Parts: sequence; structure tokens; C-alpha cells
Amino acid sequence: MIHTIIRPSTVSGRGNKLLEMIRSLAFTRIFPDISTRTQPIAVEDLSDLMAEILEMEEPDHMVNAAGPLSMTIGEMARELYHDEGYRCVLMPAPQVILEWSMMDILPPPFHRENRQLLRHYNTTGENHALQILGDLRSPF
Repeated sequence: MIHTIIRPSTVSGRGNKLLEMIRSLAFTRIFPDISTRTQPIAVEDLSDLMAEILEMEEPDHMVNAAGPLSMTIGEMARELYHDEGYRCVLMPAPQVILEWSMMDILPPPFHRENRQLLRHYNTTGENHALQILGDLRSPF
């Protein structure tokens, strides 16, 4: 069976509930300095990548799809706040406190299951999206 597995990092754009929630908090001007790294890819780049893969003669492979920049979740919040016209102050927050607060205090999408996401980087060493598309949009 011919198949391609596309493994995107964080997908930025309309419909990402976590990014929308971070953006909705911009008026507070503060965000925890979450050090977990991610490499957000714009949803439009992911769509373009999928179209290119469909055109390939040998589509049977695995594709790591990530944006052009690796950043922490705190840095990502700073970008999102800036887009909303606010300055973002990143507050130091120990990992254990962030994980504990996800237990019951924070609303979705900060669910208990998402604590695992804080423990692992969501980046790639080999970015096939950049190799296939050649140039990527800014994720924000």
C-alpha cells in the first residue's frame, strides 16, 4: 500500500484552539515563560506541502513538517500578543507548577492530558517542509 505520513509540528492558523486561547489572553499582557520548544508551521504551508506530496511520483515516505523557526511556547505567546497589539511579559513559571495548574484550574485546551506536551519538544532536525517547498511563511 502506498502511503505518506505527514508529521506536523504545531499548526498555526485558524482552528488551533491552543493558539486561539493564548491570543485571547493578550489583554492580560502576561504569560508563563513555558520553555517547551515548538516549530509552528502555517496552515497554508501545510496545505501547500500536502499538494506537493500528492504530485510526487514516489509518495511513499514520512514527512516532518515544521515552520522555519524553533521557539518556546513563551516566545510564541509573545508573537501572538504582539499581533494583537500588546506587549507580553513572560513570567517565570517552574514546570511542576505549570503541570499542576493543568490538573483542574485552567480551561480547555489546557487539559490534564496536555501535561505530556510540556515535557517534550515539538521540533524537528530534518524539516522536509522546507526542503520540499523551499520557502515558508511566518507562522504568525
